[in-house]
Amino acid sequence: MLWIKCYSGIEDNPKVRRLAEELGLDIDCTCGKLLRFWRKVAEQCEDGDISSWSQQDIAFFFNYSGDEKILFRALSNGWIDIRDDQKLIHNYWEHNQAYLKIKYRSRNPDKLKEIERIYSDQSRDMLRDTLRDTQRTMSRDVQRLDR
Repeated sequence: MLWIKCYSGIEDNPKVRRLAEELGLDIDCTCGKLLRFWRKVAEQCEDGDISSWSQQDIAFFFNYSGDEKILFRALSNGWIDIRDDQKLIHNYWEHNQAYLKIKYRSRNPDKLKEIERIYSDQSRDMLRDTLRDTQRTMSRDVQRLDR
């Protein structure tokens, strides 16, 4: 059974708020579209590599009726990592490794190793992004306290 990991408070995440603003959507709609998109990724590209998807495909799976170039640009800002000729879902391994390990550990360990290899570089980037987001949040909190 497929499952998607989603943290409580996703609607308070600064990245979600920025995405909602860039797309002109409200927070609840944006959260729903993200969950729908992640489900489609897990169903069709369970390694999180959506390189075979066009911008039109991404807009369809995100259920976005606006300009697909605007959506792709917005998602490329922290949601989809572009590496050479690859489009990888940001932090995909972090959020889906438990499911993938259960599915592949005994049935197809080579597939599991292949997916882990894809995301080994992304893990370093994830740490950098987490630190950057934490710094931004702390800076905003300090500014609020100074008011």
